[in-house]
Amino acid sequence: MDINYEKGTITIFGKATKIDVFVRQLSSLSGEQIYHFLSNRNVLFPRKFNCMALVSVLNDKIKFLVSKSLPKNYFERLAYYDSFTETLLVDLFNNICNDDESFAKYRHNLFKLVILNAKSLELNDGELNYIKTIRKEKMETFDQYVNYISASSVEMANTFDGVDVEILKTNLAKAARMEDIQIIKDKYGIDIPERLSKEEYLAYIEYYLNKNGNVSDDLSNELAEMSLANLSMYARRNGISMQPLMTKEDVVDYLFYYLEQCEILTSSITEISSEDVYDPLKFRVDLKAISLNEDEPAKKVISYDGDEADVDKLQEVLDSFNVEEVEEEDASTDFIGFSPIEKLKAPILPGELAPIQEYKEEPVEEISDEKIDEILENSKQKEVVDDTIDLDVTAIKNNDYASEKLKSLNRVNKFLVLSIVGGVLAALVLALVVYSLIR
Repeated sequence: MDINYEKGTITIFGKATKIDVFVRQLSSLSGEQIYHFLSNRNVLFPRKFNCMALVSVLNDKIKFLVSKSLPKNYFERLAYYDSFTETLLVDLFNNICNDDESFAKYRHNLFKLVILNAKSLELNDGELNYIKTIRKEKMETFDQYVNYISASSVEMANTFDGVDVEILKTNLAKAARMEDIQIIKDKYGIDIPERLSKEEYLAYIEYYLNKNGNVSDDLSNELAEMSLANLSMYARRNGISMQPLMTKEDVVDYLFYYLEQCEILTSSITEISSEDVYDPLKFRVDLKAISLNEDEPAKKVISYDGDEADVDKLQEVLDSFNVEEVEEEDASTDFIGFSPIEKLKAPILPGELAPIQEYKEEPVEEISDEKIDEILENSKQKEVVDDTIDLDVTAIKNNDYASEKLKSLNRVNKFLVLSIVGGVLAALVLALVVYSLIR
């Protein structure tokens, strides 16, 4: 195998292939295929490779994060991005790189890193030719794929979860949530209880005292006789922060206590050949630009050297967040195909009207002359006013009749008089209609 970085070629069994073409072939393999290949090698795959490949994609996405891209507490955690563990990087990737293009770019950059370190990994022509020609299988989701890569990886010297142990403790305490620490525990099979038993707590206290050279046989015997509550009081008096019911910081301390008692499998690789794209982006977060008010427009929050060149792309991202959604008018109606306004103008369709009833002329009953005379006589009788009401008509016209009898008429009998007059008029009209029909 020979790699010519100037020409960008890799030669396998005497046949030269473009590095990018070869990397593209490798990145099309499924996670399970890669897992079986890497797990059976003498030189184990460093977890740091996976972290670097994730970072190479995350860098570009972080540049264009705006105030509404992530919750404020997530932006606060990004202050420790340059020392994120593999677990934290995967979580961030799922939050801001959840698209097929980012997934493909991650796989490509991972295997480009493999080729850059082919000699350190001791890859030979037979291995490379095998994975180049192997039949491709269905690609998994990002989560499934990255789990295969993580499962086939080991730590480099003095690292855990892909990060130097010296900075890991601060990283987990400041940037990790309890759920992140739980994922790390499950990922590596670390059993950390939520509440320590007396035996577990006593063992930790003795470990702490031994580490600081402050334990003796007598003290050990004395501690062993104490109850859990008394051990807790002793720890507080002697500057031991660990308590039986652990906080997040206590869990991190207990994790390191656990790791110091374990033998961690490591890769023989001590140095990694890399490119600038794999280095974590150095940036600043303007937390003041992040508002809890959802009505506030999205704002720029990430600043980095050379960000002036990306102003146009950043503006596109801001515009995509700040576009006002126009609510569509409710066009629901019981007239199919007509809006509420059009409904008033809708033509009447055939069959919508009630059927027209056929008109039938009713026969007119003939009225005799005697019947007409009887009707007219009755009408004249109805015109006579009851003479029990003694009215002086002239006095009424002159408005001089103000007796109690007139007031009583106005109040009680006015409606009766109007009813009689109306009835007489109606009878006259009816008689005239009938008479006209007879003629």
